[in-house]
Amino acid sequence: MRSAHWAQEIGGVGARAIKRLLTPRLVYPQEPAPEDDLTRPAVTPGALRRRSPWALGALPAVAALLLVTLSLAVFSGLALGGRRPQLATKPTMTPAPVVSGLRAAETAVAAVAVELAFTPVLPSYLPAGAQLREGPVVALGGTKAANALTLNWVFAAASGLQQITLRETNAGQGFVGCQSATPTASGGGWVRWGLPTTPTWNPLTCQGRAAWPAVGQIRATLNIALTVAPGSRGADLAVEALRITSLSMDMPYLDQLNFLRAFGANTQPGGAQYLHYTATAIAAGQQWQISGETNAPYTQTLTQRRERITITESSGASVTDVVNGAQAIRLNNASATYLSSAYPTQTPTTTGQDAEPAASVTYLFDHIATLLAYGEVWALPTKVRLNNRQVYQLVMVDTPAPTTVYVDVQTYVVTRIVMGAGSGPGSARAPTRLITSAACPSTSTTTIGASSTNCQISYSALWITATPDAANDFSLTPPTGYGRALVAHLTQLGSACQTL
Repeated sequence: MRSAHWAQEIGGVGARAIKRLLTPRLVYPQEPAPEDDLTRPAVTPGALRRRSPWALGALPAVAALLLVTLSLAVFSGLALGGRRPQLATKPTMTPAPVVSGLRAAETAVAAVAVELAFTPVLPSYLPAGAQLREGPVVALGGTKAANALTLNWVFAAASGLQQITLRETNAGQGFVGCQSATPTASGGGWVRWGLPTTPTWNPLTCQGRAAWPAVGQIRATLNIALTVAPGSRGADLAVEALRITSLSMDMPYLDQLNFLRAFGANTQPGGAQYLHYTATAIAAGQQWQISGETNAPYTQTLTQRRERITITESSGASVTDVVNGAQAIRLNNASATYLSSAYPTQTPTTTGQDAEPAASVTYLFDHIATLLAYGEVWALPTKVRLNNRQVYQLVMVDTPAPTTVYVDVQTYVVTRIVMGAGSGPGSARAPTRLITSAACPSTSTTTIGASSTNCQISYSALWITATPDAANDFSLTPPTGYGRALVAHLTQLGSACQTL
């Protein structure tokens, strides 16, 4: 019978001592090996020579005692039909003194790997202050294939976390003590994430730990369940720790850390940049395609505002707004006519007009370092060419659709963000900054600006250039051939076409 803490292990103190003697350990150079007590002096040949004769004479007796203990352990196993005793251990919140939570885990798992039918997988990241508690614990299921591995790391109260528990089982064994849950937000973070080419981490609910954020991953040879007990800083920090720790089992966290350091050392540009975007707006059964270009996306003011936005209805009819400060011109591309008017005075990077990206969308360009630190964005080890330049690929890990961030290799500037089609690692219900609710674009030929109806606006691509597409993109002078004439109304939010 399993304990409430997933903690079961073989034999007693004697059996554990024999196991430690017979199983090799991983020892890192120039660092003490993780033992039950690091303050205990090492036993060297010189030290043995300094021991008293009675101590040296007692060694054969100790060895004999160990052999007797080993025999008892083996024969007691045979008496139970080859199964080892199922003794539950009581967890202690006092962390064992270890050199490093990660290295201690590697050493400990190497000592029990022979008991498992799968190759254990360990995280390459743990939150600061993690200390390996007594373990690992191998829960014996009667056969090697049924054995499971459990590791517990504990934290001091000041860290804001209490405990991280990792449990691994053989493929087909399921998540023992846990069950699948519906993806949802917990502590401000969405609990379902993943990286390209690796299985998704899905939310779990674990018995006796319903308040602990938990995720599980199903691999070809094993199942992995990871839970984090929130501490003084609540579920928000717990979800962050859970996200980074789990993803570090898919890709080395050192790569993420190195990229974060390099990225943070390069200042992102402010003004004198041009933001381009494509988007789709949907409301009440209608759909609009939007493509736009705007200057100074981070620091734009009303007087500096320069925009060129083309809005296309499902029918194919389109208008183009050209904005220069507080004035604008709307071009009816079908009839080659134009309308001049004042443009709405709201700051577009705050409120959005005609689907211009609001501050919540452009946030992705100047806060990537923060999102990298939170584990919401992950750096891939590959580089690709984009517009004849080499770029790094970063991925959003919990979005409803696959979302890639491209960063210039030379300047570490975010140059493009693309939200593709299909299902993303966060599931269709996951939130994303690239899907917003804002005023629908209007194709009215009598007024310029957004309508009063709200749309769901999805940005499929955003990219930065140093110059506009054309020198006259923001000119209020109508193109050659456009005249001020009777202007036809396009269909707007389900209204029938009208002619003035």
